[in-house]
Formats: sequence, structure tokens, C-alpha cells
Amino acid sequence: MHEKTKTEQVETHRAALKKAREDYNNRITAARKEIESKRTSEIAKKDELLELERKTKDQLDSKLRNLEFKLLAAVKSEEKAEASKENNLEGKYRQTVTDLMDRVNLLIDENGDLKAKLSASRQSHKVAVNEAEKEVEELRREVKQVRGLLLANQSEAERAKK
Repeated sequence: MHEKTKTEQVETHRAALKKAREDYNNRITAARKEIESKRTSEIAKKDELLELERKTKDQLDSKLRNLEFKLLAAVKSEEKAEASKENNLEGKYRQTVTDLMDRVNLLIDENGDLKAKLSASRQSHKVAVNEAEKEVEELRREVKQVRGLLLANQSEAERAKK
């Protein structure tokens, strides 16, 4: 878009330059005819023509400089607007990236917390399993002892009966 606007400005500038030159040529031509139609000496006519051409040339140069200045000002203004727009977009991009990085860091922290909880839960589960296994083993030993005592008591009871 910037290039299109710049191209349009350059085309407008060229058209203004062309018109300024045409106006200059038309004024010079009309003034020459007017001076040549006067009834004065050739030297006076040439002096008047030279003075007219100098003034008209100065006016043309001034107008051309003014047009050039306007073009440069318009282009600079457009470039500033484009740069401002670019800076705004870059700022939004940076803010978006910062927001995304903050979110990613938050998710990483949450993931670390969840991993720690999962690890603690696994460890707790292992401890619970080990304790349950120990308890089962103790209960088995107690059952063996009770069976042993029961067998011993039954054996004594059978001997006593005999």
C-alpha cells in the first residue's frame, strides 16, 4: 500500500511539474508576442524579453522547488505514518510473544507441579504397597503361629484324651 501511495504522489508531482512548465511556456510565448508587437527599439524589446524571461524563469524555479518540497514532505509524512504503523504492529507482536511466553512458562510451572504431585503420589503408593505387604506377611506369620499353636493344642488334647 505504501508503494502505491508513493507512486500516486510521484505521478501527481510529475503532472504538476508538467503543468508548471506548460504555464511557463505559455506565459513566455504570450509575453514575447506582446513585447514584439510593441513599437519600441529592438534593444528595448530584447532587454524587456530578457527581464521577462529572467522573472518568469525565477518564478518557474520557485514553483518547481515548492513542488519538490511538497513531494518530499508528502513522502516523508507517508513514510512516518508507515513507520508508526510498523512500530505499532511490532509492539503488538512483541506483546503477543511476551504473553505467549508467560503462558508457556505458567504451563511449564504447572506441569512441574503436576509431575511433583504425581511423583509424590507414586512414592506414597509404593510406601502404602510396601506397608500392606509387610502387614500381610505379619498376618501370615501370625496365622502360622496360631495354626502351630492350634495344632499343638489339638495334639495335646488328643494325647490327653488317650
